[in-house]
This record gives sequence, C-alpha cells and structure tokens, in this order.
Amino acid sequence: EVRRLLCSSRPIPLRSVGTNAEMSEHDLVHEQQAKLALLCRRTMALSVGRGMFTLASSPAELVESLRLAPLDLKGRTSPKAATVELDTSAFPPDHLMWPEFHNGCASALRLSPPGCGPVQ
Repeated sequence: EVRRLLCSSRPIPLRSVGTNAEMSEHDLVHEQQAKLALLCRRTMALSVGRGMFTLASSPAELVESLRLAPLDLKGRTSPKAATVELDTSAFPPDHLMWPEFHNGCASALRLSPPGCGPVQ
C-alpha cells in the first residue's frame, strides 16, 4: 500500500471539477489546471517519502546505472480517461529542479552500503 501511495510514475487521477451550466469551457480548463497544479505539488514531494521507505533496500551494482522513478505531472480525468498535461507556463523555469534533485537522492538512498546487505 505504501509503495502504491508513493508512486510518481502514473498520471494523477483527476476527479471531475464541479461542472456548472454557467461555466465556460475556458473556466473549466482553468479550474482543472488549478487542481492539477495542486496535485502535482504532492507528486513532486513523493520522492522524499519514497527515499525514506526504500532506504538501503537494494544492493549496489557497479555495472548498472541508477534507475530514477519518473515524475509524471499529468492528470487523467475519470469519465473519459483523457490525459491532461500541466500547463507550466505560469511556473518559473526552474520549478522542477528541486523535485528532480530529491528524486535522484531518493534513488541513491535506495542503495545499501557495502557490507550491509545479504552476503553472496
């Protein structure tokens, strides 16, 4: 259950935003983007918890490259299963620097130091 909660590689499920008859399509898209931006903040913070959960859980292999979990900042609406991209034009250009840094740290924390894993 914890692994599922800390997964950042799947689109975020978006429940339908309140659809008023008076809401134009532009307002509906704006509300959807605002909700997606809020949920993406949570997704960008998941790597810190994933680093704690998977601490020293994988042996270090010198011949393999380190796999990073992708940060998927897309939403998926429930009735149509349509994918909604986050509009990043309102954010500063470096808004993903720290989330990507923490994602890399979480991947590195997954490696166990020499001598701490099972003896082979």
